[in-house]
Amino acid sequence: MDVIYEKLYKYIDPFEAVSLLIDGFKRRTIRLRPEKSVGYILAEPVYAEIDRPYANLSHVDGWAVRSIDTLTASSESPIKLKVRDDVDSRRADQVELRPGETVFVETGFPIPVNADAVIPVESARKIGNNVYIYAPVTRGYNVFPRSSDFRKGEKLLDKGTRITSYTVKLLMDAGVWRIKVYDKPKVAVYSTGVELKEEPAMPGQSYIPDSSRLFINHVIEELGGKIIDTANIPDSHESIAEVVKEIIDEADLVVTIGGVSMGPRDMTWTGIKNRIRYSRVFRGVKMHPGRSTSGFRTNKASILNLPGLPQSTIAATILVLAPVIRYMFGAKPIIDKPKLYARLAKDYRSDKYLGFYRIRYVEIMDGEAVIWEDNPSYNVFTPPKSSGITIIPPGKKPLKGETIPVYKPGYIYPGEA
Repeated sequence: MDVIYEKLYKYIDPFEAVSLLIDGFKRRTIRLRPEKSVGYILAEPVYAEIDRPYANLSHVDGWAVRSIDTLTASSESPIKLKVRDDVDSRRADQVELRPGETVFVETGFPIPVNADAVIPVESARKIGNNVYIYAPVTRGYNVFPRSSDFRKGEKLLDKGTRITSYTVKLLMDAGVWRIKVYDKPKVAVYSTGVELKEEPAMPGQSYIPDSSRLFINHVIEELGGKIIDTANIPDSHESIAEVVKEIIDEADLVVTIGGVSMGPRDMTWTGIKNRIRYSRVFRGVKMHPGRSTSGFRTNKASILNLPGLPQSTIAATILVLAPVIRYMFGAKPIIDKPKLYARLAKDYRSDKYLGFYRIRYVEIMDGEAVIWEDNPSYNVFTPPKSSGITIIPPGKKPLKGETIPVYKPGYIYPGEA
């Protein structure tokens, strides 16, 4: 009786669960070269180290000129400019262009001092040591002015920006050699139960595929976490507590899967609670499915106990695990943004778990949405069959004609090739 009483749920809001798990967590920072930083999040703003362009650059392969020298040029009466052939076409800024002269320059390289326009090679004609110009050009023609993109010291990216492939290009073109980013949180993931095996399902099997642990591992890595240990462990109080004790000083977050409900084999939460020192604890979250989600905050790490049923694992990942990993990696502890909004084709009538956040699957047809009334917790094909997920707030009963958010987290929904 005492054991059952100890297992009783005292549900908290999922956002309170996230706050408890990240409370006191100190993000680490590292410095990386830009080309090594894709996916990381900036821990400080980044400023340009150079002017871009660093000089007046040519937009084309062509002849650098003083625009004033071309004022009278026409197809009937072209002007003639003398070619200076003693100039490196990629170092033309080391010379001063005199009246009546021209220098050949290459795309993306500096033009001479006093030059202010570049005429493409196909628009002029070179005969001997002279170039003939057939139309006037204006100041700045085919020239990237110095500092027109950004100036040295100009802020390029804010703290909290996620580095993409393009921002790597931006940083390298801005002369940035190192950036300060948040380090990946270290996460350990364990499934419980000797019936689990890291193999696909087979007819007549005596085991259950350990697929949820692999799913959670990939979610964590996709969101920015680093898996430092992962395994299947026996479902006993002692085994679970011992594994967690061994990793708790190294990990930022320990995630367990399974063993958090009321049955005799569900020992994860009680095994940890009675054998590990913690500062804060919660038992149950106001969400359905996934209401058995529980966890702890110790003075060194957080422990999150996920339920093992597929739909419960997914719900807890969306509302609790994903926000925690995002925060630890330097982002805001929020759930995914809606992929789209859709108008309901009919009322959602279910009163079950009305006081909870309800994670429900949605089907969209002809632009209208229907919330599925029933979805067995053990089904694994539900997400690919559905059009997305909606999250219904406590006390809310969505009605026909209302617009609801539809979420399609990339770590759950298959994408198009």
